[in-house]
Amino acid sequence: NERNLTLAEDPASSITVRIRGLANDIRKVNISNLKAVLDLGDIDWTGTQQVALDIEGLLPREVKLDKIPEISVTIDKVTSKLIPVVVELTGQSEQGYHVHEPTVEPSTITVYGAQSLVESVVQGVVQLNLDKAVSTIDQSLLIKLVDAEGRTVESKYLNMRQSSALVTIPIYPVKTMAVKANVIGEPANGFVVDSISMDIEQIAVNGYASVIEKISSLSTEPINIQGAVDDVR
Repeated sequence: NERNLTLAEDPASSITVRIRGLANDIRKVNISNLKAVLDLGDIDWTGTQQVALDIEGLLPREVKLDKIPEISVTIDKVTSKLIPVVVELTGQSEQGYHVHEPTVEPSTITVYGAQSLVESVVQGVVQLNLDKAVSTIDQSLLIKLVDAEGRTVESKYLNMRQSSALVTIPIYPVKTMAVKANVIGEPANGFVVDSISMDIEQIAVNGYASVIEKISSLSTEPINIQGAVDDVR
């Protein structure tokens, strides 16, 4: 409203009232016509208080309410804040494929509504099941709001500026390749290369299938042994 206030939760949907009058008049009351009206137009406070209700449809007029009914109402300020959006992955990709870190767009969103609800939210979460994926994933997914304990926070009095996010997860095939020493130059006169050994003889790489299929091995950076008279490391 104009005071920047809102309900923080729904009030009770029904109440019980006591009426008084002559027995014949009370018998004429049509309960289905009774309606309780909650007027929040003059509310200027926050917190939880009892608010009087107007009862409409109480006929005949000789029948009166025993007392004015009240209902508990919780009022909050309207506020907003920026929260991060994170990706939660479940499942595994197909064996032989590497899953890279996901990216999400947008990486932050604005939530707004009742202050107590907004303050309880720590992040937005998008959930994705890899389900033996074998290729890069691009999906638009709904954002779920959660609190510090990971519990979902949902309410008609809590909203998001944007309710979905685009998640991209690069997934590439893995190929094991031999690593070869790239030796250049010749040792000093009277010396020969006796052997070449490496700590790593094979390495697993991943990338576009069209690229790594064309590569059978990898070479080290040049190892210059020109004029060497001792082991070169």
